[in-house]
This record gives sequence, C-alpha cells and structure tokens, in this order.
Amino acid sequence: MGYRYSSRTSAPKAPGIILGFDVGSITSAVSFALLLHDRPVEVRSVTWSTGQDSPANRIPSIMYYDRHGDLLAAGASTVSDSVICDAEDEGWFKVERFKIHLRPYDWKFDCSDFQPGLLPPSKTAIQVMGDFLRYLYGETVRYIKQHYSDGKEIWGQVSHEKYFVFSLPNGWDNVSQHRMLQAAIHAGLVSDYYEPESQVKFVFEGDASAFSCLLGHDIDDNPQNNRFVLFDAGESILQVASYEIDEIRPLSLKEISPSNHSYSGSVFIYARLRDLLKRKLCGSRYDVQEILDGILEDGFGSLLKFSFSDSKQFYLLRVGDRRDNDSQLDIQRGFLKLDRLELATCFGQCVRNALALIRQQVDLCGGKSMPVYLVGALSSNSWMVERLKESLLGDGITVASRDIDLNSAVADGCVSHVLHQAECKREAKRADGIICSR
Repeated sequence: MGYRYSSRTSAPKAPGIILGFDVGSITSAVSFALLLHDRPVEVRSVTWSTGQDSPANRIPSIMYYDRHGDLLAAGASTVSDSVICDAEDEGWFKVERFKIHLRPYDWKFDCSDFQPGLLPPSKTAIQVMGDFLRYLYGETVRYIKQHYSDGKEIWGQVSHEKYFVFSLPNGWDNVSQHRMLQAAIHAGLVSDYYEPESQVKFVFEGDASAFSCLLGHDIDDNPQNNRFVLFDAGESILQVASYEIDEIRPLSLKEISPSNHSYSGSVFIYARLRDLLKRKLCGSRYDVQEILDGILEDGFGSLLKFSFSDSKQFYLLRVGDRRDNDSQLDIQRGFLKLDRLELATCFGQCVRNALALIRQQVDLCGGKSMPVYLVGALSSNSWMVERLKESLLGDGITVASRDIDLNSAVADGCVSHVLHQAECKREAKRADGIICSR
C-alpha cells in the first residue's frame, strides 16, 4: 500500500463528519467535526464515555475479555470498582498497551526487559485494536446523539459521509499502517470490499500536533521565525521532528530533517516506578501483583506523572487506608513516603534520551537556533520540563509550550488535517533511532 501521509487531502463534503482517532498506549482520544450546511464547523473532543465519573477527553486504553474472547468492558469503565471486582472474581483477561504490538519490527525498547501487554489467547493484535476502535467509534456516536439536542437527527445527516483519520507514531512504516487499516476493517468502520485504503487517512502524531499548534493561532509571516522543533513526550515513545512553514493558507509544512524516536515514554517510567515500589515493599503484604498495580494506577496517573516537581522533598503514595502504619516500610496512615531523589531516578532515563533526541535533531537542522515546542503526555510534568529547559539553555535552545489542549492535540490535529487541507512534505528517509545513554 502506498505512502499516504504527505498528500494534500481533498476538501470534505457536507453533510458529513470527520473523525480523528488518537489511540495511545495508555489513554486514547477522539475528536470530530460536523460538516453541516446550517452551522459553523468546529473541532470538538469526545468528553463523555461509559463509566466515566467526570468529563474527560482521554479514556484508558484498556479492555477486558472473557475466556471465549468476548469483549466485556473497555475504556473508562475498566477503572470502575465494580468492573475491577468482577474482573478479579470472574477471571477476566485484562488487555493493555496493545498498540505497541503493531510497531515496526525494527523498533526496539529502551528497557531490555520491557514487554508489551499480553494478548488474549484467541486474539491477534489487529483484532484487539479493531475491538477498541469499534468501542471508540460507538462512544463517539453515543456522545454526538446525547450531547446535541438534535443529536439523533444530526447523526442521521452526517453518518453517510464519514472521514476517518488515524494517528500513527512518527516513522511507522507501511506495514504498521496496513495493520491499522486491517484493524479498522475488523472494527467495521470501513469496508474491505470497496478499496478500504481510500476510506481512511493516516497522519503522523508529530504532524497532527504541529497542525494543532499552528492552526487557530497567529502564524508569523517572518521567514526567519517559521522553523521549529516539535518534541512529543508521549505515553510510550519520545518523538522529535523539525518543521518549516512552507505555506500559511492552506497550511503546508516541510520536514527539515527526518524525525527520530526513542521507546522511553511514560510507560517505561511506570515500569521503573513499579520496580522501585517492589524493592521497597518486598516481602510485605503489599508485595502482590494486584496490589502493586492498584497503587500505581491510582498514584502514577493522578500525582507523579503530572505533579512531580522540585517543590517537594517527599511524595506520599496511597497504599492502604488510614489504619495502615509500618515504620520499617515508611508507611504512615496508609501512605508510603517516597523521596524526590528516588522518583527522579525513574524519570532520569527519559530525560537523558529526550535531550539526546532534541540535540541530534537541532544538529541535523544545521545547528540553527529554533524553538522547541513540547507536546505529549509528559510535557505536563514540571520536573521533566525544567530539566529540559535548564540543560538546553546552555546550547542556546529555547523550550516553549503552545496554548493547546495537550490531551486532544493529536486527535484535533487529525481532524484539522482534513478540515483545513493541511499537509506536511517530508524527507524520503527517516532516522532509525539513536544511541541513548544507559
């Protein structure tokens, strides 16, 4: 199948709908734009999902299957107490980090002992991805029908002309692209009878984030200010790409140098934190896989991933209730005390690899000073951002952020790619990773 990333897409027809899917290793998002003759077009995020306690525009990339391979729960409902209890009691098979199975064969992990999530015995990675895409699509349809007062009528108008756009990590090859296409066919989103490759569009995550950073914001017409580096600190992959604005209307970007990557995103920080907790709680009643998983699911996402910074010397991680006290384990009133320096070791490899990627990309661009825009899950972590700023300042490299919703930036960019006919002209070859410090 041909390369479909850089071509200028044709203008969408109304009535219709553009659907942008950002399936992440840990969480996922969907954005859409309704194309109707009687109302303005805007990019919106799906902010409701079955089992979600409060509105959010990212949901967990998790599913539960029974022993027969039937899907029992997916997305936001998988973190509810009732589903977790049912899963444990009934022996459901939990599936997570399944996207990593679709990666190119030559993409290696930063941690030699890291493994993707296990797949159900009766399912392939393509089938699992397809099941999740079907779930996301169903939730999107449900959201549209319930969110708008005339939602059912709207869906009846737009459902006959659907534009599906899927994000892929920078540099994923045609083999991985074809796997995603097969997953979309398995999900029933597109037909394998009428040229399925013509029914979907694929966009690199870096391109999608760049579109979100630029579209809807003032773009400087000064040619000296139209080059930038985009660093995506994602859930599984750190990705860096450099762009030059070729045209403003319609937006056209040109890749300055091939993008590069490292498998050392937040899932690897999670793995190192799990090793740290296992060492600290070794031999105790907390040293059980289910308990450790529960501690990490609550603590990593809500506290450490975003609010870990230099402002605190110690961090408290809930491991039990207020009656739990153990001075030898440093547990008081149900909280385990973790030193900031201990946590820093979990983030350190990620920061070192990020610096190597950014510096290499700037060198490939001729060493010229360009702003580095941060996007992705970890760009909300103040400790990591400060480390990058401090280290790169000495190289004359400025690290900045754009005023965008980081949770939906990629999904929004997927929709904008079609809606605004944005494109990216890229280098023929991509970089195949870097040698990162160990």
